[in-house]
Amino acid sequence: MDPEDRDLGQNYWKGKILQFYKDKTKNETWATIHWLYNFVDLEAINIITDDMSPQVPFAMGKYELLMSNHVGVIGAGGIEGHLDVIELDDSKAISPKIHPSAWFRRWTMEIQKDGKSFKVHDLKPTCICHMLYSPRFDRQRLCTKCMIWYHEQCLQRVSTPQPPSEDEEESQLLGVPVVRGLWGKEDEWGVVGWADKVALMRRWFWELGSFPDDYSTVLGEDWIEHVLSREWAFYICPNCRNAC
Repeated sequence: MDPEDRDLGQNYWKGKILQFYKDKTKNETWATIHWLYNFVDLEAINIITDDMSPQVPFAMGKYELLMSNHVGVIGAGGIEGHLDVIELDDSKAISPKIHPSAWFRRWTMEIQKDGKSFKVHDLKPTCICHMLYSPRFDRQRLCTKCMIWYHEQCLQRVSTPQPPSEDEEESQLLGVPVVRGLWGKEDEWGVVGWADKVALMRRWFWELGSFPDDYSTVLGEDWIEHVLSREWAFYICPNCRNAC
């Protein structure tokens, strides 16, 4: 499916094809699939267990899907097209970029034998609150020493938001914290953050002593404008006491 059509994907059922088979008597081709669910689907079926699964609909992103063990059979003619789904491990500090309207998934869902409850696997909360990360509603900070993500509201603030400094741009960029989540706008770093950019800048500084001439192109002018126009507060990592 083309990037321009990704919003249309909201109106389609989505699934992972397991196999095709042909009914020779009727000359028809069928496919067995594992259905994928989005947060709207989960809220509609309203089936929960007593583990962390109740958090999942709230924590899922706008374009996030959940792989299930729900098997379906559909006619091959009902398949509209191919949809790329990015695999995301949100416990990692650095993850592949995710386009604002790209589909991705973190977890798998097992519908229980009673058909009235489900359990979600692969949940990896990293914050001290043991709550899942929601790209739609949360903002998290990365401790670049421990490489652990925390919700901002769970951390102790050690400085109030400061206006952009008058230092050279390189110095300002080196002081930018690593953030992911809700920003009131959609961008490629919203879901996964920009730890990759901060790691790259630090490598330039440590190995070269300065940034390359084309650093604004490599980092992205939109991102540079975004982070340098904001007022940043800093927080204390509860694990190592490093500022983040």
